[in-house]
Amino acid sequence: MIEKFIDKKILILGLGREGESTYRLLRRFWPEKNLVLADQNQLHDLNDFWLKVSQTDKRVEFLLGPNYLKTINNYQVVIRSPGISLYQIKEAGTVGPETLITSQTEIFLEKARRQIIGITGTKGKSTTAALIHHLLQLKQKVFLVGNMGQPSLDNWSMTDRPENLFVYEMSSHQLDGLKISPHQAIFLNLMPDHLDYFPGLDFYYQAKGNLVLHQEADDLLIYNQLDPNVTKAASFSKAIKKPYSQSAKTNSVCFWESEQLIYQSAEDSQIEVILTWKEVAGLHPAIKLNMIPAVILAKIYQLSNQQIKQGLATFRPPAHRLELVGQWHDISFYNDSAATIPAATISALRLIDEPVDTLIVGGSEKGSDFRELAQEILKTGVSNLIAFPVTGKQIINLIKEEAELNKKPLPQIRETTTMKEAIEWAFQLTAPQKACLLSPASASFSNFKNYQVRGDAFREWAQKIGQRYDQNSR
Repeated sequence: MIEKFIDKKILILGLGREGESTYRLLRRFWPEKNLVLADQNQLHDLNDFWLKVSQTDKRVEFLLGPNYLKTINNYQVVIRSPGISLYQIKEAGTVGPETLITSQTEIFLEKARRQIIGITGTKGKSTTAALIHHLLQLKQKVFLVGNMGQPSLDNWSMTDRPENLFVYEMSSHQLDGLKISPHQAIFLNLMPDHLDYFPGLDFYYQAKGNLVLHQEADDLLIYNQLDPNVTKAASFSKAIKKPYSQSAKTNSVCFWESEQLIYQSAEDSQIEVILTWKEVAGLHPAIKLNMIPAVILAKIYQLSNQQIKQGLATFRPPAHRLELVGQWHDISFYNDSAATIPAATISALRLIDEPVDTLIVGGSEKGSDFRELAQEILKTGVSNLIAFPVTGKQIINLIKEEAELNKKPLPQIRETTTMKEAIEWAFQLTAPQKACLLSPASASFSNFKNYQVRGDAFREWAQKIGQRYDQNSR
C-alpha cells in the first residue's frame, strides 16, 4: 500500500509513538519527500525526537496547536495515529472525497496480512498477546507488535520473510475504520468502554468488529462463544471458526473441566488433556481464561503438550495486571492499574486470593457506568475505599446510594490526589492477612500520564512505605 503514496501529499496526523514510527518508515522510502506533521501539542510539548526532526529535516512542515485538524483537506493521504479518532476528524469538517485517511495498522495489514495474528477484546488482550508470543516463539520467529509491543511499522523489513509471525494486539482505536482484517484473529470479549472516544457504544462495537468483518474463507477466527457481543461479531466473519469457553459448551474447541485444560480437535473430535492447573500453579488464576485461545493457537502451530506446559511454566504476565508487588506489614499489595473499566475491577475483586480490605479506585472520565461496581464493592465487603478524581467521586456517590438502598454498611472512604497518600492510608487502614488492591476502573489521565505510570507509582510507594513499616516492627 505504501508504495502508492510516492506522488501523494502526505500528512502524518498525531506525533506520538506511532507517528514517530510512521515518519521513520516514510523517510526510509523517500528521504527527500516533503511531509507535513500535525499534532494538537506545540513543539516544546512533544518529545525530543520531534525537536531533532525540526532541526535536521528541512523537508518537513509542522502543523501544531488547536487548529491542527483544519487543513486535512489539503492532503491526499492522512496517516492517522490511533489517539485521534475518526469522529474528531469528521467533526472538524475538513475531509473531502479525495482525501484518503488511513493508519499504521491498515498499512501494515496491507503489507503482511497473512503473517498477522490479530488479538482484541475489551480486557485481557495484552496478557493474551504476550502469552501467544511467548508460546509460539518456541516454534518460530515471532514479533509482538501493536498496542502493547513495538509499533508495527518498525517491523517492516521483518515481513520479507514469510515464515515470520506478528502477534498484533489491536485496540479499538487501531481497529476503527479498517477495511482489512488479519489472517488469524482472536476475539476475547466485548463490553462497554471508550465512550469518551466514540460517539456511542455501537460505534465502539463496530470498531472492534473490524477485527473479523473483512476476513476471508481461509482465514481463522478463535473466539469466546460465551460472550454474546463477540458471537454476534463472529457471525459476520467468513473465516474458519474455533469457539472456546471457560467450561465445556457445545462446539467448544478448548475449555477447563475439573482443573484440567481440555482440547478437542475439530478434525477428528479427539479429546485430550493438555495440562492440569497444578502443573502451572505458579500462574495467577486470573490467567486461566487467557490460556485457552493461546493453547488453541499453539496446537494449530503444532506445539506439543509438553512444549505448551513448559512455555506456560516460564511465562510472566505483563505488569499492572493483578500483579502482586509485595507483602509488607502482613498486607498483600496488588497492582491492577490496567483495569480501566468497571468490569475489570469487578473481575479483580473476585479473583484476588486474599480478601480485599482496601480498594483504590478512580481516574479520568471515559463514560463508564459504575453502578454494578458499587454493588460489587459492597457485596465483596471492602472495608476501605480510597478514591482518586474524577470518577472516584462518582463511585463514592453510587456506593452511598446502594448502601442506603440495601441497608449495608459503608466502607471507610478517603479521597486523594497522590499515590503516596493513598498508600499511607492503605497501611493505616488495611487489616493484617488481607489485601490492598489498586484497580481503578478508570483511565489514568486525571492524575497520571498513563496506567503504567500509575501502576509504577503504586509499586514504588508500596515498597518504600512498606519497608519502613517492616523496619519499625523489628
